[in-house]
Amino acid sequence: MSELLQAALELAELGYAVLPLRPGEKVPLLQGGYKIASTEPKTIREWWSRRPDANVGISTSHLIVIDLDAPAGLGWPDDGPLNQELQDRAGAVVRSPRGGLHLYFATQELAEIRCSAGQLGEGVDVRAVGGHIVTPPSRTANGRYEWLRKPPPCDELPEPPVWLLERLAEQPRPPAPVAAVSVSVNGAALNGTANGHITAGSEGARIPEGRRKTTLVALAGKLRDKGMSLEAIRAALITENRTRCTPPLPESEVEDILRSAARWRPGHLPAPADDGDVCLAELQEREVDWLWPDRFPLGFVSLLAGRQGLGKSLLALDIAGRITTGSPWPDGSGVAPQGGVVIVNLEDDAARVLKPRLRAAGADVNRVRAVTTPLDTFEVERAARIIDRTPDCRLLIIDPIGNHLGAQTDAFRDNAVRAALSPLAELAKEKNLAILVVAHLRKAAADAADSQVLGSVAFTALARAVWHVLPGEKPHDGERVLASGKMNLARPAPGLEFRITGTPPVLAWGGQLPPERTADVILAEQRAAKEEAQPGRPPTELQEATEFLEVVLRRGPLSARDIFAQARAAGIAQKTLHRAKARLGIRPRQMANGWVWALPGWKPAPEAVAQLFDQ
Repeated sequence: MSELLQAALELAELGYAVLPLRPGEKVPLLQGGYKIASTEPKTIREWWSRRPDANVGISTSHLIVIDLDAPAGLGWPDDGPLNQELQDRAGAVVRSPRGGLHLYFATQELAEIRCSAGQLGEGVDVRAVGGHIVTPPSRTANGRYEWLRKPPPCDELPEPPVWLLERLAEQPRPPAPVAAVSVSVNGAALNGTANGHITAGSEGARIPEGRRKTTLVALAGKLRDKGMSLEAIRAALITENRTRCTPPLPESEVEDILRSAARWRPGHLPAPADDGDVCLAELQEREVDWLWPDRFPLGFVSLLAGRQGLGKSLLALDIAGRITTGSPWPDGSGVAPQGGVVIVNLEDDAARVLKPRLRAAGADVNRVRAVTTPLDTFEVERAARIIDRTPDCRLLIIDPIGNHLGAQTDAFRDNAVRAALSPLAELAKEKNLAILVVAHLRKAAADAADSQVLGSVAFTALARAVWHVLPGEKPHDGERVLASGKMNLARPAPGLEFRITGTPPVLAWGGQLPPERTADVILAEQRAAKEEAQPGRPPTELQEATEFLEVVLRRGPLSARDIFAQARAAGIAQKTLHRAKARLGIRPRQMANGWVWALPGWKPAPEAVAQLFDQ
């Protein structure tokens, strides 16, 4: 176990909600920041199993940390005895790489103390509600964080001194969401807005990455155009940067903006236009976060498709159950991130169907909210409120999506579907949760599995991951397959076999499919089986592929890679080859060195299999 993981688990055991930070940095590794902080050992182990070098942070939403920067903040307050009392009374003390101090105190139930920067004094920051703090043994480019006084259990932290509470209470509280800087010029208030323009008397929203520099440049130019001094502009930029930029720009970049403003003459403002573009150099690269690795991503919309009666809803409930308990995924890819689930399903009664099935699947129903009245995709604000009432919500299930598009939405018109689903995509990104929409299939057959989804192609176009529930080898015995369709964010994981069993019905998971057996391939195999059962002459291409396999496998098994290479040389399409495989009853077998195809009746001998891959 790494030192960082051990430290994270120890903090969680003491009651501190832990989150991973980017290696060598102080910013959160995952989307959601302090909101996803957890005390669950399974979740923490999963985070550090993916990034063992991640720094350790804790949410400060349930404590107060006074951050004294060196050297400016170490002498605060100026009164020597008060300064000594502050450091002596702290429940835990951390020394930062630059020599500053982090002093830990209990939060106050009746006073909501929020984060602030420099409002108590120069070099003095407050980390509280809505923030996080770096903890030992994390490292940055400047060195390592160290405990000077190790933390007690979170609920045993001491209260801050009375004089500190009074000063914290005197801090100005910004209006929601965040107050914009207001500068008076000739009696008029000028405020920066999110799009970089300046308006009189308006409140500003947070400025995201990619827009920070453009917005501050526009503010500096506008203030310079009004004849303000460089010192006044500097003060305005620093305030905007600290209170609105998420995260704030480095001070060096703010100074660069100020130097540019110094070159502009009042009355000659280069007015930058806001065309909705972002500078990629400003954006911080982020890895994709996964609900279920390489299957269902966090922060995006995924689609689960299949014909009626195959178990799409049961599969969605199985996923939900694993999330509520932090249970392992059936393919061995790790454990589900524990949290809450919201289910929008008006076809299945919540009391008589959803709850019994979830309990049968081992779910913690205390973490599940069911929406019992119609919820259209356009009702994003209502959906957001429901999600916010669900602690640590990880998943929103909409089953089926066709019932929740709104009465005026034509499900077969591309523009209409995009307009209906785009708010869901934004909601998934904002809340950093997975949205799983369940869809039925059209009656008409199609060459590609994704093309069979009922309605417009926009359903699969907007989803970042598409998975299909298909009949298995023995569909009447409840055998099913979860197979991959489109996947934009990673190489799709292999398909999985499962069976529906029991009362109430639950899923029993089986083995993995060969990687090449995607939803398209399985559909091709099933079509070939139907054609074989029908009277009449089989298609010429299928017959040629069938004869090809009979010839190449007559002398014994071959590795799948050799068969694919020979088929390409013979001009046989891979889809047709898989149809011929199904027609001959060939079932690939996974050996230690790869996949092998053989005619029915072949029994593998280890030494013979090894020779297949040594050729």
